[in-house]
Amino acid sequence: MSKNQAAQIVHETETQRQHVRVTLPARAEINGKDYTVKDLSSGGIGVTGFKGALKKGEIFHFTLILPFADFSLDTYLEAQVQNIDKDLTTLGARFVNLSSTQITLISHVIRTFISGDIVEADEMLDVVKRHDFMRIRSEAEKEASHKWGFKAWAGLLAIALLGAALVTFIFSNIYHSLFFITANTGVISAQALDVKAPVFGKFQSSLNANTVEVKEGDVIGRVILTGRGPENALLMTSPCTCYIAETYAQNGAFVETGDPVFSLVPLNTRPVVDVFMNAQAAQSLSVNDRAKMRILGSAQEFEGRVSDIVFDRRVFENAASEIKPIRISIEPEQKLPLGFIGKAVTTDFKRF
Repeated sequence: MSKNQAAQIVHETETQRQHVRVTLPARAEINGKDYTVKDLSSGGIGVTGFKGALKKGEIFHFTLILPFADFSLDTYLEAQVQNIDKDLTTLGARFVNLSSTQITLISHVIRTFISGDIVEADEMLDVVKRHDFMRIRSEAEKEASHKWGFKAWAGLLAIALLGAALVTFIFSNIYHSLFFITANTGVISAQALDVKAPVFGKFQSSLNANTVEVKEGDVIGRVILTGRGPENALLMTSPCTCYIAETYAQNGAFVETGDPVFSLVPLNTRPVVDVFMNAQAAQSLSVNDRAKMRILGSAQEFEGRVSDIVFDRRVFENAASEIKPIRISIEPEQKLPLGFIGKAVTTDFKRF
């Protein structure tokens, strides 16, 4: 191990952590934004420059990007926030719900980096090329080796299986990067109707807590004028037979004239998926391209086609927004339940 590599290993007592952390060139994509990996271990990760809205104890998904010289190894992982230092803009998280393949991959990369088989080269990783030659063994050595044949073959089989799993995983990522474009920032949405407060006053809902649908003309709330009784309240009615997508005002809160109080979606509406990407990633996409989407936090998947590609000026002009300005609209092949509105999705677009 070189002196430089030795300096990149963080040693801690057992009461601090149970895993050796290394500093290697890697990036983490969290909520569509890239961050520099401060340190990595088989148990967790630390990133710098973090300006997101995560909280301690929150579980989130991210992509760990290991930039090798000839390819990039991208791994989709799940982690739980352990600490956030807003002054130093650092985030520390531990891995959760890792598969055996993911654990094997991360541990293998860390071990080979420590041993020097993988080295840092210009902010990338490179595999050291070695030339190992084996001398011809004598007959005595061959005879002695036969005694340990079974153990040797068992060890070789285990190594072969581990190597095959690693190679399969690597080539699966390479295949995915060659034939798919992945977008992690997407949401299921629908055209909604806002019911607004008619006057300034105290809002009172007319709906039960478990009400999710209303009929056209139903009284859904009222606004009581300041200084007057309930008999002088102005009613708000539903303009359609709708699904209640969101209620903006809390019961008993004061609302201004024109404030949105309810967001309603007609029951015959077909939800769509809005995906946000940067121009470089979106330039190879076209209308009618196929897309496969998965709802974050579940195994639910569905497919659709690109219906529109537009530049969202509102996102572009919002300097504080981390959302990319190219909006890709996707029409799912089947009608999605209206209860899916607002759920986040990841999307894979087929290149060919």
